[in-house]
Amino acid sequence: DESSMNPEDERLSLLRNGRASFISHVDGLGPSISVVRDDYSARDDEQYSSSEESTGLVSFAQEDLKGIGEEEENSSFFGTVFNLWNDILTSAAVSLPFYVNSIGFIAFPITIVIFSIITAYTLRILHYLSRKHRKRNLPIMSQFAMGNAGYLFTCFCMFAFNYGGLVANMMIVRDSVPPLMISLFGYDHPNLTNKYYVLLVCCAFFLPLSFAQNLSKYQINSFLATISVVGLGIVSTLQATAFRSRYPEASKVPEDLMDNATTLPKFLAAFGGLSYMFVCHDLSFNVFTSLKNPTRKRWGLVTVVVMLMTVGTFFLIGFSGFSIKWHDISDNFVKDFPAHDPLAITLRILLIVNIVISLPYLCFMPRVSVYSMVTLFTGTPDSHRKVAIYNAVITLSVVFSGVGLAMVVPRLGDIYQLFGGFAAAAIAFVIPTLLFLRLEKGSVKSNPKKSVAMFVMVAGVLLMIGATTSVIYDMTISYT
Repeated sequence: DESSMNPEDERLSLLRNGRASFISHVDGLGPSISVVRDDYSARDDEQYSSSEESTGLVSFAQEDLKGIGEEEENSSFFGTVFNLWNDILTSAAVSLPFYVNSIGFIAFPITIVIFSIITAYTLRILHYLSRKHRKRNLPIMSQFAMGNAGYLFTCFCMFAFNYGGLVANMMIVRDSVPPLMISLFGYDHPNLTNKYYVLLVCCAFFLPLSFAQNLSKYQINSFLATISVVGLGIVSTLQATAFRSRYPEASKVPEDLMDNATTLPKFLAAFGGLSYMFVCHDLSFNVFTSLKNPTRKRWGLVTVVVMLMTVGTFFLIGFSGFSIKWHDISDNFVKDFPAHDPLAITLRILLIVNIVISLPYLCFMPRVSVYSMVTLFTGTPDSHRKVAIYNAVITLSVVFSGVGLAMVVPRLGDIYQLFGGFAAAAIAFVIPTLLFLRLEKGSVKSNPKKSVAMFVMVAGVLLMIGATTSVIYDMTISYT
């Protein structure tokens, strides 16, 4: 609907139409010019085809040159809403009741709403900058604005964010499988209930899948993963309502519930964990380029609907889980229930389903991030043998180091809060606003939009520093 376009979207539409008309004009000038253009395209394709065919690892720079990420505009409004929501809902939701306890019963919903507003704001910034400067992914946008330093920093944050998710999911498997085995076999099996044995079996299962060649192989997996998290919310709500009488501790409402009793380190550390849950910016480029008629107004409506759905889901899981164990809740509320509890068994099955189908994807993104950083210095491998070596070394390093961390780190919250405090806060709050400040004209004082971006960026930096230092301090005290 051209009449609904704002001036910026109308200008971009005219530019695209003009470019298409120019190409048609060139094609009509005669075979000689067409041959030149076709030859150039063929040489461009040939330059990257050898490495792309032999490995699934394509750097973010190659994606930009090849046009990967510029999806066909064929997704409906509701399809785009689900795709973006799908990137937010993860198994990290098992820590939401713990964050209710850490942040406070009153402060938790306020914090969730503020985070959702800022997330919607930064997603709109990325959409605006991507359309204006024709950049297809976040690292390339950062390189355009800040050079190779921006590219490397963004790649590192994307690596840390997804690698933290990989480790955390392995830890959830480590904690969920043993009680599930006890409920199935009726006794404590010496191997099947051993956490280290479970991790090794998990590694052996998904390692072959981690070499998959492209992200599209995980599309059906991500759909099933989202459904399992929604199921997690439904079952936890049933525990807190219809089957509440099964849990005697649920009736013991703490006297200090409304006092918002918490400590500053716990409060700041929980901010890092919540930051982790709101990150969808790394894949948002693929989502909004697939939207039909992707005007800013239409994309803005998508982000609003997704944030409303996210806030509702987070409230549901957070408060229902917290209202059963209260202050005794752990950083994975599912492991707080007895092994033979039918509803807890359902929760564990949903979690394991979510994680099993998500682990290969969580391994894919760290691999691509590392490969992008390495090839920035070494260049794209020029032979199949080198490509295979890069692929094997990076994949095995990511997987085995992740398993090692999952074996030695006892608390799930430490992983989400540490990686969320640094990497997630940077991706969700700092990098988008920094890009806007770098690429938009005018000063902070003269441009109100840049003033807002500056405020959000400073708040994001303070969040990064406060959350990261609080988690490191808490881990130092606990582990020494």
